[in-house]
Amino acid sequence: MNILYDIQDYLKSLYHRIKMRVLATNAPYNAGYIRKFLCAVLNFYGEFIKLPVRDISTIPYVGYQIRNDTIFYRYCITCPEEPENMDHIRDLLNSYIWSALREYGIDGLQAVYNGYLTLYVDRVFYQNHIFSLDIAYVSNNDALQYCKSALERESQSETAEQTVHDDDL
Repeated sequence: MNILYDIQDYLKSLYHRIKMRVLATNAPYNAGYIRKFLCAVLNFYGEFIKLPVRDISTIPYVGYQIRNDTIFYRYCITCPEEPENMDHIRDLLNSYIWSALREYGIDGLQAVYNGYLTLYVDRVFYQNHIFSLDIAYVSNNDALQYCKSALERESQSETAEQTVHDDDL
């Protein structure tokens, strides 16, 4: 009976390694499509986001990282100073990206996976005149689950911030 569990664990491990290898192999191709789409979105909504994006060369693809069986693509933009709306810029980027995905889609990649939009800005940060953002591309169930749980956490934190108690009045 113990040997069945060993075989099952081995097959799960093998499946996971193959899946991660496929994701990593596709990462450079997907990164180019995401970069082109990101450039179009930032140019279209440039007056609201206020990031210095002129063309695709101003958004270099730095690389990818795998966290929680999800690939995150990192892009960097050189900025002379920290963006004004840094507290809300991730939310703004997500809303503009989702709007563009709904309206136009993304060239070369799926815009929707199992009923959910496929791009999610997970992290943004500014350091040494470089604005960096990590974008998840949802192309499997693990990435979908990660993004769904991240969105649930965000909505719970927003609800907690908006809660008013009688003692506060």
